[in-house]
Amino acid sequence: MNYKSIRFYLFLLLWIISFIIVGCLGLKTTKLSLDDVTITSTVTPNPTPTRYIITISISTETAEVPITEASIDYKKHILKNRIDFGEIPPGVYLLYTDWKSSDNIYGVNIETNEEVFFSEYMFSYSNNKNFTSYRTDDRNLMILNLNTEDEEEIEFNLQCYERSWSPDDKYLAVNCEDQIYVINTEDFGVQQLTSSIHPVVDSYQNPMWSPDGKWIATTYHDLMSLNSTEENGIYLIDSDCINQSIQCKQNMVGPFFPYSIHAEYSWSPDSERIVTYLNNAIQVVNIDTNESTRLIDKVFDIGGLNWSPDGDWIFFSQFFFGIENTINIYKIPAQGGEPILVAEDKGFISTVIEVSSQ
Repeated sequence: MNYKSIRFYLFLLLWIISFIIVGCLGLKTTKLSLDDVTITSTVTPNPTPTRYIITISISTETAEVPITEASIDYKKHILKNRIDFGEIPPGVYLLYTDWKSSDNIYGVNIETNEEVFFSEYMFSYSNNKNFTSYRTDDRNLMILNLNTEDEEEIEFNLQCYERSWSPDDKYLAVNCEDQIYVINTEDFGVQQLTSSIHPVVDSYQNPMWSPDGKWIATTYHDLMSLNSTEENGIYLIDSDCINQSIQCKQNMVGPFFPYSIHAEYSWSPDSERIVTYLNNAIQVVNIDTNESTRLIDKVFDIGGLNWSPDGDWIFFSQFFFGIENTINIYKIPAQGGEPILVAEDKGFISTVIEVSSQ
């Protein structure tokens, strides 16, 4: 063996040893234990208040459990943070989440522009403020009577998301794993309103009762299609099918507004029109004539669509990216026109609520 051969094998041996050492060091520096991980929860600037983003960061602090519906005594949390409507001055308020600070809920009086503090936490009241609902650790649904403080557990064993109360508080419509169900708050019976012709493909989401109680609107999306199809859109379920022998699937009207992504929408107070934000446009459709009107085109990052109680205006929030991110609140005539700034740098609207004198 000559000198060059010896030098080559020595060099190869040193290279292998160096590679092993670096690999061991790398494994040591990337090995994590529970003590090295901190879990925090932050609310997205999305008007839906019960959804969280879980972020994981490496540190030397003890892991913390985020505040979610599953990790707190939600009943006590609700009762502690319930809104005392008797202390709120009468008026119509745009409720929004102050997402830049502590996520407090404020209301802007649409007549006086006066800002009023409502609560430290947003949860969904029924229309007559008698009930609210939340999920449990075992994927069931709890209904809490805010008057008696009694609660009832609905044993779904399903992941349930958007919820909507009937105008008389008798029913709760809920999306559980891409199907729409209703719960009777008198006997707590459960009825499935939609069904999958193609399992794991048919997706019904975001149920919403009409103010007159006649319809339950829901969005439908064929998950096999990446683009909008003729079947996709907003459908109306006739509420007469509840607790009757008629099939709800056969009594659905639609689709309105074919869409390719999850649409945000809202009923008009007269239950005759629906406003929606999809494909970067705000549109209104008459459910009787199916005639639609585009109010705004090429508008981005919209959330919190809500009607004024008289049906003349539509309120919405818009997020602006920049050095300092802002969320402004606007209103636009329901028949079309230019948006008008209502409140600057506030938050996403969660609902419009009317507070009457006690």
